[in-house]
Amino acid sequence: MAVGVWAAIAFWAGPAVAIWSEPLDPIAPSTITTEPDTALCMPAETPLFTCTLGTRRASVCQAGGKAIYRYGRPGRIELSSQRLTLASRGFSGGGETQITAANNGYSYTMFDRTVRTGFGADGRNDPQSETGLVVRQGSKQLSSRRCDNDTPISSRSREVIPGGSFVPH
Repeated sequence: MAVGVWAAIAFWAGPAVAIWSEPLDPIAPSTITTEPDTALCMPAETPLFTCTLGTRRASVCQAGGKAIYRYGRPGRIELSSQRLTLASRGFSGGGETQITAANNGYSYTMFDRTVRTGFGADGRNDPQSETGLVVRQGSKQLSSRRCDNDTPISSRSREVIPGGSFVPH
């Protein structure tokens, strides 16, 4: 039996926006990984990326030959999507990889970026890494937030997520 889940964009600095997620198979709270620093993946799934945003998480999990995006808290998934794309862009001193989940006119782009912040007097490159989540409704950006953790997007993502367009932010 499939069920739907309502979710609000809790970290957006405006009025809450309720959206309808894709149908989900019921997930018993005890089947979701509940360790504090882990992904919202079921035990048989492999975490590809997790962004911790306060008490909530955005995770991409691999189950066999497919990937799924989940947003919420351990034991309480608020949003999910299997409509994912992967994009990357290289630039001088670094690059960025993105996974974008689509759901009813909204997109959720998780990013992993490394940029050169400058060269030291000794010529050493000083890279800076950051991860985050960008929420859009159509082409309008609603929110951009850095993750509390800086875990990179797994290279295994390329095996299960089709290519898509890079999302400037």
